[in-house]
Amino acid sequence: MPAPRELPAHVAATEPLSPSGVEAFRTCPESYHIAYELAVKGSDYNSALSIGSAFGAGAEQLLADWKSGDVALQLAAVSMACDMARALKSCDEDRRETVTNQALRDGARVATMLRGWWRHWTRARQVFVDGPQLPWIEAVATEHDLAAPLLNPETTAASRTFHMKGRCDAIVKLPDASPLYIYELKTTSDTLDDVESYLRHGVQVSAYQAMASWMWPGVDWRGCVIDICKKPVIKQRKTGKTGKTAETLEQYQQRCLDAYADEPDRYFRRVLLDWDEGAQVEARAVWWRVAEALRASRRWGYLAVRGLRCKTALGWCRYRGICWFGDAHGFAVDNDDFDGGKKTA
Repeated sequence: MPAPRELPAHVAATEPLSPSGVEAFRTCPESYHIAYELAVKGSDYNSALSIGSAFGAGAEQLLADWKSGDVALQLAAVSMACDMARALKSCDEDRRETVTNQALRDGARVATMLRGWWRHWTRARQVFVDGPQLPWIEAVATEHDLAAPLLNPETTAASRTFHMKGRCDAIVKLPDASPLYIYELKTTSDTLDDVESYLRHGVQVSAYQAMASWMWPGVDWRGCVIDICKKPVIKQRKTGKTGKTAETLEQYQQRCLDAYADEPDRYFRRVLLDWDEGAQVEARAVWWRVAEALRASRRWGYLAVRGLRCKTALGWCRYRGICWFGDAHGFAVDNDDFDGGKKTA
């Protein structure tokens, strides 16, 4: 990778605005205020986030060195152990055993996912993606920070409040080739079609492309590679009404690996999204509109329209207790300005 273009000092001093922050504000300004400005974060064990982080750590190691399977499994295990330790530190005594057991089961799932993912792409060194063949990819850099000035779409003047910020899972290339690709790895419990559609029509991938274009204007970018891995759908076998396990974690892992081998198209997908300059322009416009709305919200105060976006397809918003009742139970507060859910001046 050539050296990236650095942000000017006056731009670097502005606030970062990430894809997750943009999505949070577009969904609910109050949740953005709580998560990003008051720095209130969930302190309980989150199975989905822990699995995604641990699998990502192992998979990125394999992308960097395809023969480092043992190291990848160790990195994933350490990631899971850290998440479990953080949760145990803050959870109630009566939940410690539940959290520990859940983390152990999730650790077994992550190890299974890594083994299945590695075996699948080892056997299929070339896969068809929208017609042309996409050979196996190699990581040039992993967990790479991306940044760019936030420009007014009409005047191209840089924002004095925000700049675009993100972190892609990796930057990859095809073997023995110079063009580069942004790489994103996703784990899901949903169908692969749902995740692919979300990424194709969302703003994250386009924003990453826009930031990479600004940082490396002379690089031959060709697109974005999306890797999707579905979590095992089978559950650990139990017996009787007591709920005791009827199989070990090793036996459960083997059944999951067999399911991965029998139905690989159900669990793994790699797609290529072309480099789209029009989508990059739209992503910059979305960022600017959110920045304008953020500035206005700070000027006039956040409007907590309770009930508008509090109920989603997956249930109540996780911040509902704070917005409605000022209850921070289950959250860690990293900001001295937080006063129990009430907005500060």
